[in-house]
Amino acid sequence: MATRKRWLQRSRRTGFTLLESLVSVTITAIAGTALFSAIGASLGTSYSAMNHNIATGLADQMLDELAAVRFPVTSDTRPG
Repeated sequence: MATRKRWLQRSRRTGFTLLESLVSVTITAIAGTALFSAIGASLGTSYSAMNHNIATGLADQMLDELAAVRFPVTSDTRPG
């Protein structure tokens, strides 16, 4: 009987309470939400930058194609 009392006293001191467990779960959930929010914002910015780079590359390509086209030279370019 005496060993049972000692075991109960020891187990009460070494375990986590329900309140401590709930607090740790809440803190973990808040940290996880903040982390996923930051990752989402980063992915959105990365996607936007990628689209900007693609658009710039396409514009450069079109300008190069226009510069390579030979236009006919007319003898009279004055209006009218």
